[in-house]
Amino acid sequence: MRAHNLNAVHPSHHHVVPFDPGYRIVVRTVLWAIAGLVFLGFAIWWALT
Repeated sequence: MRAHNLNAVHPSHHHVVPFDPGYRIVVRTVLWAIAGLVFLGFAIWWALT
């Protein structure tokens, strides 16, 4: 009976969303921008050498 009470303490544990969908879009956009800048840097470096 005590184990049943412990399970009832956190009923919304499985419904927690780690990131807001809008926040995820911003993070993905920033990561793609960084990847693009790195690629552009390598392309410029390769062209100059």
